[in-house]
Amino acid sequence: MPFDLVTGSRAGLHALFDASDAEVLRAPGLEALEALAAEGRVLLFADALDGETAWRVHVDEEVDETVLASASGWVRGARLHVPSGVLRAAGVGEVTEERASIPRGDYHVDAFTTDWGDALMEHIRARTGHFARCW
Repeated sequence: MPFDLVTGSRAGLHALFDASDAEVLRAPGLEALEALAAEGRVLLFADALDGETAWRVHVDEEVDETVLASASGWVRGARLHVPSGVLRAAGVGEVTEERASIPRGDYHVDAFTTDWGDALMEHIRARTGHFARCW
């Protein structure tokens, strides 16, 4: 079953990582974060937007074809190690974060943005109360 997380960023950059990996939050800059991403310790996703971003996370399940048909801005085949079983989502440049429990393990991650148009975005905002940007 998918779940939602919301992050905020002043830099338009967001991160998913294992909650026990405090080094991700202490990384001194983008180059250090990219090195951690290459090790599978963080997934970085840029949306170039300031403010909140809503994530829809699917673990060990397929994403609906109608969602994939609207997908763009792909990050494909990223690795993400989550040894603690707690996924942490945080915006870079702002400490707005959420956490979710998932099975411990190493994950293959695909991430993307979707553009559903104004009517659906208004519907999502009304239901979630969040700035709606689907992932």
